[in-house]
Amino acid sequence: NSKFRGVDRLKLIALILKARISEGGCQIDCYKLIKNKCMISFFPLHDAVELLELEDKWLQACQLPWRQNVTAVKDYYGEKIGMYFTYLGHYTTWLIYAAIGGFIGWIGVAGDNSNPSAPVIPYLCVFIAVWCTLFLEFWKRTEKTTAMKWGMVGFEEDEQDRPEFEGEVTLSPVTGRPFRYFPRKHYLF
Repeated sequence: NSKFRGVDRLKLIALILKARISEGGCQIDCYKLIKNKCMISFFPLHDAVELLELEDKWLQACQLPWRQNVTAVKDYYGEKIGMYFTYLGHYTTWLIYAAIGGFIGWIGVAGDNSNPSAPVIPYLCVFIAVWCTLFLEFWKRTEKTTAMKWGMVGFEEDEQDRPEFEGEVTLSPVTGRPFRYFPRKHYLF
């Protein structure tokens, strides 16, 4: 019984490993150790008890896409993975409407002896165009609402370069901070 979720404990451990000694951390740069071949890899291990709880909450037969317990996924894997599964549920739900419209269009084409110029085709095109617009607009709404609920508004993190990446250090024209850049003159094409 911890006050922190499993994903929060893993984030805290990673922060302790990276933090300076003066800040109470270990000041270990795992990416540099991998690059220098002192370490092969590092990754968190699953918590067997929490994983079983997640499976009980989330993996259910015949679960409707709009009823999946995405919060349990977020609490175990983190907000980014939770948002990904929120998108999958939203997309799968909206595909039901597209499938119904496509099926009706298919019936109309089949009823016209499989004529590719069947009168139903323009209506199907308009339906799909409207479906695409509504899908995207409703996803934007769902994404922002979920981000607000999960405290992810304005959440951006600096991506770590892969240890194998080698580039020239240059200043960012946007932020003015140094970053690694792979110059165009070294491209293969």
